[in-house]
Amino acid sequence: MSILRGFMYGFCIVLILILPGCQRGNGVKVQGTVSVQGQLVDKGTIQFVAVDGSTAEAGGLIQEGKFVVTVPTGEKIVRIRGSRVTGKKTVQAAPGTMIEVDDEVPLTSEKDHWTQSQLRETITTKTKNLEFNL
Repeated sequence: MSILRGFMYGFCIVLILILPGCQRGNGVKVQGTVSVQGQLVDKGTIQFVAVDGSTAEAGGLIQEGKFVVTVPTGEKIVRIRGSRVTGKKTVQAAPGTMIEVDDEVPLTSEKDHWTQSQLRETITTKTKNLEFNL
């Protein structure tokens, strides 16, 4: 019985040390808009990356120019990919299988707005709304 009790004691210690790092809700719910030359992007993605690497990345979808993301506080690099839907096109998904997908035109520069983005935002507990006009 003492071996089992020792095992349980050790297991509880490990949980106490690990669980604080697994907490959810360590961030601020931020919403906003993304536009290019004054027009909202139809769809895309947005990502917030800690400048100093101290917190996890956060990101989400942009739909009809709007996004909602829970972001850890701190200074962030903001990466954005956005496109405009110009219609529909049919593509081959697998041999003999055709599907209809959105025909899109990229509106953001991969280099300027994603891989080498210079967009910066400092997220605080008071940050609620952000607007990005690229």
